[in-house]
Amino acid sequence: MSFSGALAPKKKSELQEIAEKMALDTTGTKDELTSRINKYMDEHEAHLSANPMFSGLLAHKRKPTRKDTNTSSLLNKVTGEEESPLAVVKRKPSGRRKQTPPQSPDSEEVPGTLTAPPSPIRKLITNVDNAISNAMPTSQDIVKVAEKTGFQLRKRAQGALGVSRKFMSNATNIASVTVLIEFLFMLYVMVPWQYYELPANKPGTSEPATFPLPSLTYLMSLHLYKQIAIWSFPTVIAPQIAGALISFTTPPKDIDPLSAGIVKLALAAILDDSWFAVQGRTISQWRVVGAATSLAFALAEATEERRVVMRADHH
Repeated sequence: MSFSGALAPKKKSELQEIAEKMALDTTGTKDELTSRINKYMDEHEAHLSANPMFSGLLAHKRKPTRKDTNTSSLLNKVTGEEESPLAVVKRKPSGRRKQTPPQSPDSEEVPGTLTAPPSPIRKLITNVDNAISNAMPTSQDIVKVAEKTGFQLRKRAQGALGVSRKFMSNATNIASVTVLIEFLFMLYVMVPWQYYELPANKPGTSEPATFPLPSLTYLMSLHLYKQIAIWSFPTVIAPQIAGALISFTTPPKDIDPLSAGIVKLALAAILDDSWFAVQGRTISQWRVVGAATSLAFALAEATEERRVVMRADHH
């Protein structure tokens, strides 16, 4: 197989076949292939002239073109030499104008330069950039997520508020909370606390950290439990018995918080400080406050329940 003739009238597929035989890059436009092949033939003219496959291309390449003829005539004018009649006839332009094919928009490189093959690293970097840009959230996405999160937080807060309101709108629960607070305060006053210091680990801090611990000896003594029993009778046991026996509601409650609150407040007011003192300190004022608080809420609950019953009977 041999190639001959000029490169310009050849098709792109033929030029790619020639470039493949020359071990050149077969990508690019037709002009790029032509420039690539011409440059290769100029650089390896001696080698290709001995190869019958490409000798026809080199023979046609050595023929003078119209541009070369015009250049030689210009040199003859400058030097004063006369052109031969045969050269004038050959230089005479024909009536038809040769239309050059429009250059492809992809052909932006300078003719005669080799086009580098596409880099896989550059393509990989482009794909990574596109993936990162697609993964980055937009401002609208951030606003939607913030609105959704805020709605969920408000919903949870409303649910927690509803549960707390339902729990604290019960007089029995309020009485239990006041008793628990009074019991914790009594333990804080009654138990002798020992404070232990921890060395500061952070540099530059001079004050050590302290934390309280109850005395194990006092926790194992009978005095603590005797005091708890004395406190629990007028605060818990007697009010619970009164609330179970005295109830003015219809139907009667198992433990009426209003009756229990009345008995608790009465016992807190009757028993003076000398009856119940903790480590030389009295807590009678706190017992009165706790009893009065639970009684007031129980009275409010009983009033509302009575109002609901009267409204139902009226309708």
